[in-house]
Order: sequence, then structure tokens, then C-alpha cells
Amino acid sequence: MLSNNKFLLLKYAWWVLSAVFILLGIASIQQYYTLQNQTPQPISKKTNFARCTQHDCWTREIQQIAPLETSPGLTLIVTSKTPQIELIDNTGAIIKTWHQIAHRAHLLDNCNLLTNLNSIKEYNLNESINIEHSIEGENFHHDLLKNKTGEIYAISENDTQKKIKIKNVSYNVIEDAIIKFDSNNQQAIKWNFSNSWKPFTCGLAPCQSINRDFFYSHMDSNLLDWTHANSIDLFEEETLPTRLKNHPEFLPGNLLITARNITTIFILDILNNKVLWTLDQRDLLNLTGPHEAKLIPKDFPGEGNIIFLDNSYNDPNGRYYFNGKYAVPARVIEIDPLTKKIVWEYSTPDLMNDQGGSAQRLKNGNTLISLDYYGQVLEVDPNKKIVWRYQHNKQINWVKKYEQLKCLNLITTVPFKTH
Repeated sequence: MLSNNKFLLLKYAWWVLSAVFILLGIASIQQYYTLQNQTPQPISKKTNFARCTQHDCWTREIQQIAPLETSPGLTLIVTSKTPQIELIDNTGAIIKTWHQIAHRAHLLDNCNLLTNLNSIKEYNLNESINIEHSIEGENFHHDLLKNKTGEIYAISENDTQKKIKIKNVSYNVIEDAIIKFDSNNQQAIKWNFSNSWKPFTCGLAPCQSINRDFFYSHMDSNLLDWTHANSIDLFEEETLPTRLKNHPEFLPGNLLITARNITTIFILDILNNKVLWTLDQRDLLNLTGPHEAKLIPKDFPGEGNIIFLDNSYNDPNGRYYFNGKYAVPARVIEIDPLTKKIVWEYSTPDLMNDQGGSAQRLKNGNTLISLDYYGQVLEVDPNKKIVWRYQHNKQINWVKKYEQLKCLNLITTVPFKTH
């Protein structure tokens, strides 16, 4: 009798477990089709849109909201202050990890990785260093690039030993520069911001009226970060849109540079030491904290326009504040550089990003947006619908999508370095 009862109990338990698994399977299928066919609700500010703490965010999450509308390719994510640079696909799968710390990282045509953090380093796929640039007194930070002829352009900063007083406190001023290395890895040009801007103005507002936190320095709290350049973009003949070729500002070899702390985007003729074009608050009244301005290349939707992310933190009186005080949502802005008019803009009440961030126009017309300090990456279509969303478990320094990667076969065949 006892053995029969045990048999019945096991039988009932099997039925219950089977029913549970069937229900879980149905729920999973329903969730899959919901994600495919519906726009998700905004992510809660309390969870995913809270700022990361000590460079840690949450567990990783991926939302493939509209896979057929998402741009194909692989996304490079540089995490903040952690030896973790990852290449992921649209499902969130990690294709490769480089165990390096960097401000920025760019995949070159041969799949070497060009990085910067104090110095400039180029790694091969086994993470051995091919090239390294280090200059005493120069701190290489934020953006850099390498053109097809092997020349490298990079942002650096140094302590000028000059002082400025803000609210009766004296600070040493650090100044940004653009340094060019030739194809023989020799320093060829150094252009200082003080060549074209009177030290140490702060955009259209006097430095003394601005909250100290706006000028945070990643080097030392006693140093004032005057310009805080955060991106450079090189105009090249093969990617330059036809409509810009008759305008001297856009000649191949000129640079598009973004400087957050003077609230200015400008075009530099570095060979002739001339600023040829600027965008500041005289052109866009609420411009505050621009990041990562890039020229949309030839054959991309919006070609010839400039796209960037604006942190947009300011109070009603136009004074800049930091870390949420008087913060308003960030904006992705696309302008026509010939008219300086906005032609496309993306912002939502939840798009809070008071530092960092970037926007990249993709081949299908979508825009990839990085909310760096929140560890989140979005892809939105031209109608401003989110089609893909990725939540990293770390703060982010840099994101770029590679829609065509000629050396993909190298990444999948070279043995990964183990740590």
C-alpha cells in the first residue's frame, strides 16, 4: 500500500512539473512576440536610468525590439575604468573581449585596436602592442583616430601652470591640444586651443559665474579643465559628401572638434592654424555640453550633416550645472552645417545623460545613441522608435557600431587571449 502511495505522489508531481514547464514555455513565446511587435514601455528611472555607482550598473539586459529594423553589424563597447573592451552582436553575444583600459578604442581595417589612456597604444588581436606614443607632460584622453595613410590624430592635455580664480578659489588651468603623428610615428604638429581662444573664457559665459563642478578634471581636483575636448573627426576625400566639396571649411584634412566646456563645435584647418567654422550658443541657444560631433559620411541618410549628443544641463538663467541639478533631458541633434539649423532631433523625458555620450548615424538611417554614465545603448529609427536597446553592467566610455568589418574572419579565427 505504501509503495502505491509513493507511486501516485511521484505521478502527481510529474504532472505538476510538466504543467509548470508548459506554462513557462507559453509565457516565453508570448514575451518573444510581444518584443517583436510592440514598442516597450520606457525603462524605469529608478532602475535602468539611475546613474551607475562606482562604475558599476546592473546585470546586462538586451531588448531586440525590432530585429528586422535594426542595423546589421557589431558594436564595440569600451567600459569605464575597467579592463573590458567588448565587441557584441545584435543578440548581445560577446564576439571578442580585449582586456585593456581605455578612454576610446577604434577597430582598424586589420582589426588592430587603437586606444588611448594617458598614452596611445595600438594592439593586435593577441593584445601585443604594435605602436605606442607617450609624451612627457601630455595626457592623451578622449578621442583619437588613424587615417588610411597611418597618420594619428589625438587629443591631449597638459598643465599650463597658469591660474584662475573661481569663487575665490585658485586653480591651475589645464589646456587641450590636438597632436598629429606622421606615418613614421613622429610628432608632426601640435595645435593648442589657446591658439584660437582667449584663455580662459568659458564659451559665452565668464568662468567665474560657472559652477566649479562643470570643470571637473579627470587628472586632479586642483586642476581646472578649461576646454575639455572630447572628439575629433577627420574629413577625408572618399567619404566627403558632394554638396560640401565646394566649401573650403570641409576640405579633406580639416578636423571637426567638439569642446564641451566652452560649449563649442568647430572645424580646424590644422595645417594653417585656422578655425574655419564654429557652432556655439549664438547658433543654438540651449546648447550645453556637446559630445562626439561627427560629419555624416557620403551615402548615409543625412549625408553632409553634423550629428552629436548634447548633455543639455543648464538652469533657467543659462548657468551650467552638473550631476543632475537643473538637469534637463539630453538631446541628439542633427544640423545642416551650411545653415546651422536643426534638421532632426531626438529626446525623451527619460534621456538623462549629464556627462559623456555619443550618437552615430547608421547606413539604414537609424541612429545609435550611447548614454555613457548610465551604461545604456539605444538604436532608434528615423521616426524615433527604439528598435534595439542594450544595458551594460558597467559605465561606458565609448560605443561604435561597425556595419562592415573586413577583418571579421580574423576575429573569429585568431585564438583569444586568456586571463
